[in-house]
Amino acid sequence: MHWVDWNSVARPKVQGGLGLNKLRNINVSLLSKWGWRLKVERNKLWVKVVEALHNTKLSWNYIPARSSMGGVWCNIAKVLSKTLIDGIPLRCFFKSKVGNGNNTAFWLDPWLDNEPLKSVYPRLFRLEKEKRCKVSDRFKARTVGVDMVSNFNWAWSRCLSAQEEVNELVDLCGRCLHISLEDRMDRWEWIGAEDKSFSVKAVKKLLSNSGQPINPMQEPFDECKWLPDKINILMWRAALNKIASVDNLRRRNIEVQDGMCVLCKDGEESVSHMFASCYVVTTLWSHISRGKKGSFQRYC
Repeated sequence: MHWVDWNSVARPKVQGGLGLNKLRNINVSLLSKWGWRLKVERNKLWVKVVEALHNTKLSWNYIPARSSMGGVWCNIAKVLSKTLIDGIPLRCFFKSKVGNGNNTAFWLDPWLDNEPLKSVYPRLFRLEKEKRCKVSDRFKARTVGVDMVSNFNWAWSRCLSAQEEVNELVDLCGRCLHISLEDRMDRWEWIGAEDKSFSVKAVKKLLSNSGQPINPMQEPFDECKWLPDKINILMWRAALNKIASVDNLRRRNIEVQDGMCVLCKDGEESVSHMFASCYVVTTLWSHISRGKKGSFQRYC
């Protein structure tokens, strides 16, 4: 018989749960590591094989996946795109920090925004000749005095004519004015963590905190470090009134012949009676409170 629903068990301790991870969150976190490795391990053979198989002329995703091929990698890419955290796909938490711009795709990788520029400026992307161009291809640095200034280096398939295209270019240029390439390699960040570092633990924490309703009446689970886990969990269940006492069993339509407390025979068995009202239990608590840690462990 299940007494506490799994959502309550998996809720973080600060929200009154036990902080356990759902198997789905663990699986998604482990799969997301492959998406992260695809972006940071650019020179590895497996990355080149994946891109050679899944990059097509009509596929412009920065985590490529050719759906017609199926297989493990397509499932990984689907998990990264279908898993939403507060409405944001998990893959949008990967973001490139541009250095020299040699390893970041200008249109396909998220670097200026949390999503690729091809999605922000779709009309300009359609006019781009080299859709897989790098950031360094569109910014050419030159020296002005002691400062390095970047000039735009566009390559359109035709001249911009529509007003919407011009508006997109003006907006893009305005946002890129502060961009200046540096003499260092590009690196990827995980924006789901404060330190911008990716880890499976950070993904699990993000997934666990996402979509969990916060009950203002539920106090945080403050466990005692020197008590056994089973005692801490028992106290947690008692605070939630989720123990198989006589009154709780009757609420579940389970008939109990004798509902009196087996210790004192002086009241109906309930959670509050078992832990506070029963004179046998209160005597035990009083004895334990005057003792030391070792004496309590002997009772356990």
